Amino acid sequence: MNVDLSATIFYLIINDLQLTQFSPNGFGRMLSNAASAISKGFETGIRIQPQKDLYFKITYNFSDARFKNHLDTLRNHQGDYETINYKNNRIPYAPSHTFNFTGTHSHTFKGKPQLSLINFIEYAGVNGIF
Repeated sequence: MNVDLSATIFYLIINDLQLTQFSPNGFGRMLSNAASAISKGFETGIRIQPQKDLYFKITYNFSDARFKNHLDTLRNHQGDYETINYKNNRIPYAPSHTFNFTGTHSHTFKGKPQLSLINFIEYAGVNGIF
């Protein structure tokens, strides 16, 4: 039986992060650059191979991605434009937690080394998207 463990800690400083935002006039969307952001967290995983043709892999990731400096101009209910500071707010659509489970079974037919049958199952979960 083979067992592989992995772990990673990360801290990323991101400049010119691209975001999709509503246009200031309220009609449509536009792509813009946020000034900067920081993403930090960790990922860990285990891969277990109980026999030659079978293995399982489980991974988990936690990340905290936030704007370091980002200003946006929006139109309020009175029709006036105002500047909003998103400093320390979470980056939209960046998940806090991800989880993945994979199981793979392969079978090579005797006398036919180029012919294999691979069964694969996967489950992925995402939680905490803002």
